[in-house]
Amino acid sequence: MILTALCYIIIQVILFLLKYGKSFVVDDFFNKKLKQIKLYNRTQGIWVTDTNVEEDKLLNDLAIQFQNKAQILIYEYQNKSFKEALARVLKLKTLCGEFDATLIIKSRVDMSYASGADGVILDIDDIEISIAREILGENAFIGLTYSSKNADFLLLNNSKIEDFQKDIPIFICHPASVNPNYTLFTKITSNK
Repeated sequence: MILTALCYIIIQVILFLLKYGKSFVVDDFFNKKLKQIKLYNRTQGIWVTDTNVEEDKLLNDLAIQFQNKAQILIYEYQNKSFKEALARVLKLKTLCGEFDATLIIKSRVDMSYASGADGVILDIDDIEISIAREILGENAFIGLTYSSKNADFLLLNNSKIEDFQKDIPIFICHPASVNPNYTLFTKITSNK
């Protein structure tokens, strides 16, 4: 318990320095270890497909999920302009900050970059992971839904876990009965 609290404090100090200390240099090894520690402690999340969910309802529903131990939000927007979606993502980022949750944008590297989200999750038809990494930087979380190669985490629906390397966190989706726009997911493995 004390070790977890100490790790949390150290991570928060480092994240602060990374965000506000422009001259603070961190090597690749340290970045990878920092990301592994942060993802290791994240075990549950919610994936929201926002087709036209009322904003107040969405924020209230997510606050409840965060209170019920969700630690990651994957946000996918549809039927919105970039400007409308960015305004909503910025509100979601504020909400995630209040609960120390990680904000991941589905498929849209440009939205992740513009909003300052924690990362992006990519499908097989999305931008290449190497390009996403170049745009978002080494500190961003980049997850995949189809392969674990070069990814920080993996999110699966109906795939066999045996088909993937297990040295990164792997999350499995579970449809939420409360709303068809929400999908819950839980971590099933991580060797780190």
